[in-house]
Amino acid sequence: WIATCRQLGIKLIKAKPIRAQLRQHRRQLHPKPVAKVRQRVRRPCCLATLRELDIDGVLSVGRLTINKLLAEQIKLTVKAKAGQLTLGQQVSRFYQGGYNGEASLDVRGKTPSARVDAAATGIQIGPLLKDLSGQDRLSGKGRFSANLNTQGNSVNAFKRTLAGKLDFRFEDGALK
Repeated sequence: WIATCRQLGIKLIKAKPIRAQLRQHRRQLHPKPVAKVRQRVRRPCCLATLRELDIDGVLSVGRLTINKLLAEQIKLTVKAKAGQLTLGQQVSRFYQGGYNGEASLDVRGKTPSARVDAAATGIQIGPLLKDLSGQDRLSGKGRFSANLNTQGNSVNAFKRTLAGKLDFRFEDGALK
């Protein structure tokens, strides 16, 4: 991989350990639409660089508003060491429910593998839709879970080997 990276003009750097804890009490974001650009890049990822990462970081946000959607008590973690990368997400308060998730990438072997485990429970759909679209036509609680895994040396291989389970439930729902 190192030779391939050099042939592609990708510089490999010696990774230094990164340790961070960031806290933000309140933040509002108003993202602007971005034009979709589709590129076909057929070069391999430099696994050697990913294997060298040494990161242990936490970002905590008390209250985050993106457009009109509100999330509270957010904790994002990133850990990378010896070829194992893990991203953790936790939103303790999101429309009277919550969300927990973890995504991981393992590049220790010849073929990288990835896993996603996520669950949102107790989400009140009425207030969520009202903030998202301005319309309040439904009521009830929703929950969602995803347990997915894949492996491969390219995006196409990741798509071909994608497996797992997705579950969505809407409980005590009603049209207004």
